[in-house]
Amino acid sequence: MSSYSEKIAEFAVNFKYKNIPKEVVYKGKLHLLDSLGVALSSSQTPIIRKTILETVKSLNANGESTVIGSSQSSSCDYAAFANAAMIDGQDFDDTHRLGVVHTSSIVVPTALACGEERKITGKSLLEAIILGYETFTRIGMAANERFHKKGMHATPLCGIFVASLIAGKINGQSIKELVNAMGICASQAAGVQQFLIDGSWVKIIHPGWACHSGIVASLLASHGFIGPTEIFEGKLGFFSCHLGLENCKIECLTENLGEAWETLNMSIKRYPCCHAIHTFIDGVFYLQEKHHIEWQKIKHIICHVNPLGSKIVCEPIEVKRQPKTPYGARFSLPYAIAISLLEGELGLEQFSEQKYNDKRVIEMTSKIECVRDASLPRTGGNIVIEMVDGKKYQYIKEFPIGSPQYPLNEDEVKDKFRSNTKTMLDHKRAEDIINVVLNLEETDNICELMTFLK
Repeated sequence: MSSYSEKIAEFAVNFKYKNIPKEVVYKGKLHLLDSLGVALSSSQTPIIRKTILETVKSLNANGESTVIGSSQSSSCDYAAFANAAMIDGQDFDDTHRLGVVHTSSIVVPTALACGEERKITGKSLLEAIILGYETFTRIGMAANERFHKKGMHATPLCGIFVASLIAGKINGQSIKELVNAMGICASQAAGVQQFLIDGSWVKIIHPGWACHSGIVASLLASHGFIGPTEIFEGKLGFFSCHLGLENCKIECLTENLGEAWETLNMSIKRYPCCHAIHTFIDGVFYLQEKHHIEWQKIKHIICHVNPLGSKIVCEPIEVKRQPKTPYGARFSLPYAIAISLLEGELGLEQFSEQKYNDKRVIEMTSKIECVRDASLPRTGGNIVIEMVDGKKYQYIKEFPIGSPQYPLNEDEVKDKFRSNTKTMLDHKRAEDIINVVLNLEETDNICELMTFLK
């Protein structure tokens, strides 16, 4: 009987672009375009330019893979590391709700870096990306939300296996080599979430190290290095050691793989902050528009939050009411609500030091109470705004705008890309990237796309 890693590897080897439904290919293109816009925007931030890019430069790892938004190139593993940090760096990247993973932050940089080195076609790039989405989401689903409940970050823990699969797929590895690579990955998977408490920067390198380590695992396997075969279901395997196999949904790893397309169940973000915040911000803007709410006349705000979401964006409440860093603000429901009420928008500009130190923000966050509510799904929200005159306004939704239930259309994804890149790309270059991505199957060599991203 085949192990789960053998079944996944066999699926990867036999996975072909021609067998992917058109709507899945189209959805994959939208997520690629969204990811590139987020990466280009992040490439100009001080954290990326002064730490990530300088670190990669100092490694002197020569190669043919582009470091996005710069004149640098590097080896595929370090280029993927840098580009992953950019995609995840402002928490504006896509999400899969049931898997609790940021899919593109690992899939896209790995596929681009390895694909550019091999000079693959646009069809091959889409093949690798969608293979990544379909397997990544299922590994996340198998974890059954348990990583986040333990304070661990599911994206790098689950994503490292996918990085090795993508690298191996692009390099034409055998089933045996892919299985060995995944076995190696389990000993390198990591990601803890202490950054949720103090707002430190470490989350942005989580996807990058998963990309880097997955690519290295693939290289090791290509040279004959052997990893465990039953790495997912084994009694000393990945899920058993981290979570306890009895707490997982191990069957999700291969259930309906190649038949039900999880790529269609991924979300594209409207706001650059934790996904658990989004439904509440949708509610703030809806209630503001409908009732013309003046923030000065608000008495009290109560937010009913799913327990897992509350752990991430509401606790400890005294820290979340006064975040100390831009990253801390991105994981603070009270801050996001306060700045949205004050400014009527929640974009990249709302997460600056000047904003979260605004005395009006601190005054507003003190009026916000978060209550755990297990009746809501993790991305659900129930917000009640009480005014000083006694009026109460409520908004309840299970899913945010941008989720599969309320998806962004192509024009909205294009607009997000243009907004993210407006300070660094002229109109022609931005439109060239959009055109290449949305017609990627016509590209003979993805180096054409990568040239636009430097």
